[in-house]
Amino acid sequence: MSAFTLVGVAVAHSLDTAPAFWPKYSGNRKVTLLDGASWEYGLHFDIADSVGVDPSKLANLTPNKTAVPSCIDAVAPGYAGPRGVAFYRTTFSQAADTPARLWFGACSFYCRVFVDGVQVGEHRAGGYVAFHVDVPPPSSTDARELLVLADNRFNSTTAPLHTGGDFWHYGGLMRSVALHELRPKTSVTLPWVWRAYALPSDAALDAVNVTLVLDDAKFHGRYSFHLGFDDNAPAWLEGKANNGIVQLSRVKVPSPRVWKGVADPQLHTLNVSVGGGTVMERFALRWWDKDANGRLTLNGDALKLHGWNHHTQWPDTGAAPTDAQLDADLALLLKAGTNYVRGAHYPQDQRWLDRLDEHGIAMWEETLGPRAIRAHFGRDTAQFF
Repeated sequence: MSAFTLVGVAVAHSLDTAPAFWPKYSGNRKVTLLDGASWEYGLHFDIADSVGVDPSKLANLTPNKTAVPSCIDAVAPGYAGPRGVAFYRTTFSQAADTPARLWFGACSFYCRVFVDGVQVGEHRAGGYVAFHVDVPPPSSTDARELLVLADNRFNSTTAPLHTGGDFWHYGGLMRSVALHELRPKTSVTLPWVWRAYALPSDAALDAVNVTLVLDDAKFHGRYSFHLGFDDNAPAWLEGKANNGIVQLSRVKVPSPRVWKGVADPQLHTLNVSVGGGTVMERFALRWWDKDANGRLTLNGDALKLHGWNHHTQWPDTGAAPTDAQLDADLALLLKAGTNYVRGAHYPQDQRWLDRLDEHGIAMWEETLGPRAIRAHFGRDTAQFF
């Protein structure tokens, strides 16, 4: 029998049936948060190989309860939490004729995902990086079991690859988990839009380049959809998909409003609909450059950045802060006249990015990759260096 313990405190997060953070979904795009305080949980210390371990052979796998999101190693202030292999278990409902996608905001460091006892995916990019796994339709309408393994021990094959630095590397299901029910087999034949990204085309700030990422990465061919901005009526468009990507250049934004930072944080929305399902993304029209004197410019005007580094670390919640904790940090930044934040040293929680967008604070976001070398990425990755 594997040794286990329960470490950490279940904290109250702001939960709802659908994510409150961006992007937003509507129509036939049903998205359900699986967050909550009732996940079964167990932290094990005698599993040598989390890559090869068979969870079905472990007795008393999840004997306790915990909240998701939360951290394995968030303990009393001043103490470093434990490192081991945690298992999280819950159930979810999925229609018999509908494929689904499980989205994870962060799972640290190494993650394996099982549905009804079968592994459906793994993740080696460490905590702070969102990822997803696809789940085929079930054979019945019974509740499905979701089991997640999270190994927060350092090793040479998963990020982070270093143990130093000025912050603690937290582990566990540190951010939200959401279920995306995609489409019944008998409905639309086209893939759905997974994400829609909009970036200004040029300094004129009246048009954007749009990238649609489809839920089928192998899809090629003609792709039809509705696309609209803000409250304007959507237009019927057609593009060409290659490897599940549709690129659109210089799409005009009706009544463009320019983002001017803290003084005037104007934000636009982009809506893309396919088969009755809509994805809504939020973006800003802003152009960063430098002038003849080498000064940073925003929309052509010189700008002095004033701000701080920001770590996602709290004594009681670790890297899984509550909404109230994020609001408290934001209030301190606003009081100090901040217009810029450096996110040390990892991809940020979408809830935090949303707050900065709404208050006109620019964000420098980093990846978690100090001291990584080519050998860490395998033999087939030389083209990336």
